[in-house]
Amino acid sequence: MMKMAKIQLGHQLYIYQLIAKEYGTGHQIFLPKIEELFKAEGIEPEDLGFETYRDVMAACSDFVTLTDFKGGRSYVTIVQNEQWDEALAAPVHEKGSGKAGKPWKKKKGSQLKAVKPRHIQKKQKKAKPEETQKPQDKAKAPEADAAAVPETPSAETQPEAAEPTAQAAPEAKPETVAAEEEEPKADETPAVEDAGHPHVFTLDEIRALPDEPEAEEEPASEEAAPETPAEAEPEPEPAAAAPAPEPKAADVPVQEAPQAPVPVTPAKKTPAPAKEGPEASVLPRSLPRSFSAEVHCKDELLSLLTRMLPFDIDLTQILDEDWHHALATGAVEGSRSRVSFPIRFLAEDGTSPIRLTIRRSTRPIAGKQWSLILVDGDDGTGHAHDAVGIEGLPHVDEGAWSDLLSQGAADSAKSPDRAFSDFASFGSWESVLGTLARMAAPEVWSDSGAGSERYPILHEYLVSTFVRLSHEGKILEVPGAGFAAFNTGLVTAFQEDIYACLTAATAQDPSPWQLAGFAVAGAGELGQKLVALMNPLPQPARYLTSLADIEPDTTRLVSIDYHGIFLGETERLPKAWLAAQVEGTPAASLVDDLFAAGSAPAARMQAKTKLGHALAQDPSVWRRLCRDLDEALQASLVHTRTSYRWCAPAYEPSSDSLRLLLPLALSDGRTVDAALSLELMPSGSYQASSVVTLDRARACTRVISSEQPSWLEA
Repeated sequence: MMKMAKIQLGHQLYIYQLIAKEYGTGHQIFLPKIEELFKAEGIEPEDLGFETYRDVMAACSDFVTLTDFKGGRSYVTIVQNEQWDEALAAPVHEKGSGKAGKPWKKKKGSQLKAVKPRHIQKKQKKAKPEETQKPQDKAKAPEADAAAVPETPSAETQPEAAEPTAQAAPEAKPETVAAEEEEPKADETPAVEDAGHPHVFTLDEIRALPDEPEAEEEPASEEAAPETPAEAEPEPEPAAAAPAPEPKAADVPVQEAPQAPVPVTPAKKTPAPAKEGPEASVLPRSLPRSFSAEVHCKDELLSLLTRMLPFDIDLTQILDEDWHHALATGAVEGSRSRVSFPIRFLAEDGTSPIRLTIRRSTRPIAGKQWSLILVDGDDGTGHAHDAVGIEGLPHVDEGAWSDLLSQGAADSAKSPDRAFSDFASFGSWESVLGTLARMAAPEVWSDSGAGSERYPILHEYLVSTFVRLSHEGKILEVPGAGFAAFNTGLVTAFQEDIYACLTAATAQDPSPWQLAGFAVAGAGELGQKLVALMNPLPQPARYLTSLADIEPDTTRLVSIDYHGIFLGETERLPKAWLAAQVEGTPAASLVDDLFAAGSAPAARMQAKTKLGHALAQDPSVWRRLCRDLDEALQASLVHTRTSYRWCAPAYEPSSDSLRLLLPLALSDGRTVDAALSLELMPSGSYQASSVVTLDRARACTRVISSEQPSWLEA
């Protein structure tokens, strides 16, 4: 039997870093997962002087809790070590490079370094020649022994008995030096902050960082309770207490396959089984999960936000929802102790949303470990921001769907983008949309007004489809399997349905589900798992149920909201037509000011307000505008009698209803340059409350069909 050796401190630190980086701390990890991780790194138990990986974990009792259940199942829990986290997070300084800039260097234990165990070839294990050699090879044994003599003192071929001997002499450092030369610096945790120059991390980088030490360590029982409810009562075989790896298609028990999938209610948080793996938690435990409950906001910054934002909002609700949205969509940036995230209102420049910065406090303030320190770079003591009117700064563009509503209704409606992030977290939109666009049949997913986003139409399509499916009960979950899926409605170039697959998240994640990826039924790991667990497969969304959904009844009254359009949506109207209507009036210069304001929200809002007042105060201009708009509407309605495809249906997700987009040729009577949104009212008449530009109209109608009318073709 192999002699049990004590593991060197450098090796222990390497094991701690390896497991914590992959699975985090405070979570129970199935022992076979640890074995797979060690094998991937090329580490065998014999390299550390042990026979099994379980023996290795048992020897790391300073930071490992080993739990055994009935049936021979063992689980490993890594206990967080603040001193080790600090050492691993510090940058590596070359010898002779001068003084290090990190204060931890002056503390006890500052020389801690992770050292990867040197691999020992199994063929060098002690074995009797007469047991391992064949009889016909015995004659060659002396020659083989003689050839092996020069290799005996080599550092690479020492027997494992030399390992305990080396540990008995802490003064000698040849093994550490060799490990420093072998170990690539890329494997080390990067420095999270330099003095005065904090490194900005994306979501994926923050996910890989070890947890920041808490001010007060949470009791182990609170973390273990949801994952190991049977620890206090070990007799029964607990399914939830012993979380197994996520099942692959081949691992699904036969008796579970017949279970019919059931609809998921997105508004209700689904209980999530414990999950393991690098995707188990979106962010480190140290980041707050609730903004209002865990972030302290000083009065100066709250007052600043109140002055900048609309007066009638619930500020606490806005901050909670926007923090959750940022966590789920990967919009959090910064370091482990200082992060920033966007909220739903545009900054004064109009090109980007307001960003809030929070910082981890060394001492809790009012029982909260985090504090709000900046609002768009302002700490609340200066005058970095211009005065804003009572209407506050405008909303960030939530999507083309908002143009189907009046301005007030759009601001108060919940966007499908936020509904999707409430249900599932996924890392970043760029990654998700890029993957889906490459998988789907080729299609144009961008438009001329897309800004920095590459796939704005696909973004609109995916979140609106999700909302429709949730209303139809077509987002399906397999009970007890931690797996859900929905049909995206898109197909591959070979006309294969594309499904979005989701896995249950942990209690620490911001949303109850995580988007695992997109799959075709039966193809790849996700596709095989989908077929193995779900029967029937999820169905696509359905929007159209009658002829009235695609063709307006021209015998019914159409009421136009002239005030809403000419006072609040003038920037959506064709500039040439608008300028022609006000030519020779004081409003002519205001039209130029409006379209010259560009994306600056304050300037655009001011110009739009002035233009609206000027139009309303000139009865002749007002009548001319109303008459021309009504004539364009009537001409378009006449055209629908000759072609049912002249009018385009669009989906409005916030109310789960349909709109009809009627093309308008305002400038010359022949070329379509805008669309009018018609809503069928309970009375049977139509309400036209908003004008939509052609780019935005294309995004709204694509949700329902890839076949676009001629006036919307790109």
